[in-house]
Amino acid sequence: SRFTSYYANAGYTFARKYTLNASWRNDQSNLFGINKSAQRRPVWSVGLKWTLTQEPWMEKMKPTVNLLALRATYGITGNSPAPGFASSKDVLAATADPNAPGGSSLSISTLANPNLTWERTKNYNLGLDFGFLNNRINGSLEFYRKETSDLLGRLGINPLTGTTFINGNVGSLRNTGIELLLNTRNIERKNFLWSTMLTMSYNKNKVTDFGYLAAPITT
Repeated sequence: SRFTSYYANAGYTFARKYTLNASWRNDQSNLFGINKSAQRRPVWSVGLKWTLTQEPWMEKMKPTVNLLALRATYGITGNSPAPGFASSKDVLAATADPNAPGGSSLSISTLANPNLTWERTKNYNLGLDFGFLNNRINGSLEFYRKETSDLLGRLGINPLTGTTFINGNVGSLRNTGIELLLNTRNIERKNFLWSTMLTMSYNKNKVTDFGYLAAPITT
């Protein structure tokens, strides 16, 4: 397995209120197909954050509201195939065969797929960070949506090739959900501390396209 990767990351904050983050990465591998369109598919993300508690009009609320920030992020991530999943050329394996010359024959263990590429996911994220009463109550609320395309799986092909399936990119998937993280310091004394942490999440997963299925699957 051989990988060549290029990576860049940048961030900038203005007046401690507005933050911009961006990242970019490009990976090339012999696990992908030989087609250039399959190789050159970079992943990247862009994020914005607005810290409201740094605004002048929030000064009067600071004894009660210590932190209030809004976040928004969009990006594309990738998932490469595992070694042996597929190849840009047919991979042959030797097997014992008493009827073949020399007592051995060759069979195709991995069929070539020149169009094999990343499994790509588009990520949408909205978040709220908060802290109240000298941060005795703090946490975050997240809403996300993930749309995955080119799922790695078994792709149906013409059976005249000698098989009915090949490993490749097939189908689409969508995830939407909400996550809540809440921390509280209920009692804080010199020799005693009582704190709690609450996490809640909800996720809906839907397969929107998968091979020859006539209708989507919802779980």
